Amino acid sequence: MCYAFSYIDGSGALHTVNDFRNIPYGLQKLRIGDKNQYVVDSTGETIRYLYLTKDTMSAISGGLQ
Repeated sequence: MCYAFSYIDGSGALHTVNDFRNIPYGLQKLRIGDKNQYVVDSTGETIRYLYLTKDTMSAISGGLQ
């Protein structure tokens, strides 16, 4: 599954990500969280996390969870 989403960064700029894939052993990871957010961790290798709530995941999958 591939995700496309837009977000506003800390400077107020709008960004779009068109090809986010959950790669468990890679540098893109999908996680369940308390809120929907996109986090880029650049402390070592740059790892991108897409956190989605259970409600959002259910809506995306059409309620099939």
